[in-house]
Formats: sequence, C-alpha cells, structure tokens
Amino acid sequence: FRSGAGTGKTILAMEKARRLVEEGKSVRFLCFNKPLAESLNEAADGFVATTFHELCRELALEAGLDFDVPAKPAGQQVFWNDQAPELLLEALERKPEARYDAVIVDEGQDFKLHWWAAIEELLASREASHLYVFHDPNQDIYSGELSTELGLTPFLLKLNCRNTVRIAEYCSGLLELSADTRKTAPEGIPVKELTVADRTQMVEAVRKLLHHYVNEEGISPDRIVILTGRSLKRSPVYKARELGNHKLLRLDSKRQPNSIIIETLHRFKGLESDIAIVCDIDRSSESFDPKKLYVAASRARLVLAVIEYEVTEDATAKPADAEAAA
Repeated sequence: FRSGAGTGKTILAMEKARRLVEEGKSVRFLCFNKPLAESLNEAADGFVATTFHELCRELALEAGLDFDVPAKPAGQQVFWNDQAPELLLEALERKPEARYDAVIVDEGQDFKLHWWAAIEELLASREASHLYVFHDPNQDIYSGELSTELGLTPFLLKLNCRNTVRIAEYCSGLLELSADTRKTAPEGIPVKELTVADRTQMVEAVRKLLHHYVNEEGISPDRIVILTGRSLKRSPVYKARELGNHKLLRLDSKRQPNSIIIETLHRFKGLESDIAIVCDIDRSSESFDPKKLYVAASRARLVLAVIEYEVTEDATAKPADAEAAA
C-alpha cells in the first residue's frame, strides 16, 4: 500500500491485523519508530506491535543469542543497521516456530533494503503466509528502500483523511505533489508561517503561539505538540524547558498539568496531533530536507504553525548555523 501522509495507512494496517487475528492467524505488526510502536501496541488486540529492532532483540534473546549493543554511537549505528537483522535471521534458524502467519509493516519506507530478507524469514510459509507493507516514499528520511524481490502487489491510497484542506495543500506544496482530500474535509484555517532572525526570537514566537492557543483560544494543552527540526540538544525551544506557565515535556515523560509535548520530528513520525507547532526550521542549513518538513507539518490535523529562520544572503552568518557547527 503506497500513499501520502494522512491517507489512513496505519488505520488500515491495524484493521488488517485485527481481521487476520479473527481468522485465527498469528500476526506480527512492525514499524520503525518506537513512540509509534508503543502507541499502536496499546490499541493492538490479539497481536503485538513493536519496532523492527525490538523484534530483533526479542527473538535473539529467546534463541539464547547475545544482543550486546555497543556503547559508542558509531558502533551502535552499525549494530542496528547490520548486526541486529543478522541476529534475527540466526534466531529464526534456531527457533523456526517463532515465525508468523502474517507480518504487517507500517512506515515501510524507513526500512533498509537488506532488512527485508529477515522480514521474509518471519513468514511461516512463503506460499500461505501474508506480508503487507504500508509506505510513503515522500516520508523517506532514513534512506530506506523497499525490496522489489518481495513480489508485493501494489495498491495506491489517494485521499488525505487526516488534515484540513489548508494543511494538506501546504504539505503537498512542499514536495510539489497534488493535494487529494475528501469532499467532506474541512477547509480549516490558513497555515501560520512565521520567520524569525535568531534563536531568541524563535523561542518567543513559540511562547506567543502557546499563549494564543491555550490562554486566548482556550485549547487544552494536550491537543498541542511542538515539533523541532533540530536535535533536542540543539533546539533553543527545548532548552528553554518552560514557556510561560507551560513546562515542555517529551513523549515518554509523565504528563503534568498544563504541560506541552515537545519532540523531534523524527520521534513523532507516524503520530498526529490536533495542533502542531513546527519550529527550528532552517532552509539554509545543509541538513534541511523538505521531506522532513513534510513529515512534521503533516502531523497536524486541524491547526499548523511553522516557524523558520530568515534566509539571508550570507547564510553562514546566521545564529542557527553557528549553533549547528558548534
């Protein structure tokens, strides 16, 4: 199933998993993003939803294999990319009964090409088992690739069922795509696009938006998420920790009264919120990718605000780039 953001891939994937369970099939649901997996597993009925790497760990340990993640970041990347899938294959050789009648993969564009061999090995039968992959190439921000050797039958989902028309048009415009929305989709309010000169103004812009949404519009804080286009350690908004009387907390933190969730666009991938404030966007940065902004912006169901640094002729002089080079 190939489709854009907001077309209902995850809803369809979960429903397919439920129906297969009702037919008496053993089902495993996989994705790449841990917060998404945790959210889906809470709603899973009769099957387990985890990340691909959590499955690698689970079956490796069940098979009596060592699953030692290196302490250094460079070694970790090699381990997760290459060694973890190899351990999964070895675990399945030792425990063939651990295979499934059906495997469903959500956000398949995040999966590396060589991981698909291990995923195929998860199937109890090449002839009778089922493999469903839901993916959006426009959200490929991890250099993933879908294997053509899987023999999948393509199916295209066209209609955006999540966003308002205004948000869908903004997101599609980022990648020069067409915005196909339902006839009954609400028009919504225009996307608020703001530019700031430096990090101090970035923080203040987010604070003012929160004040407007919560204090003036009366919107509950739990309907709002702040998504940063930078790592948290480089985000001036996250470093503020508090904006007005709102404490900024990550997804896995215990919610507090009046707190607001702040996350990287990477960790919030696959999730959604009524209101999204996308901040720390720097188009002059070498790391800027319109696909990342597309991922972040498409998380908003009803209201979207995007705050970017001004693009100057001398981009190297910008405070945001100075921070990135630090």
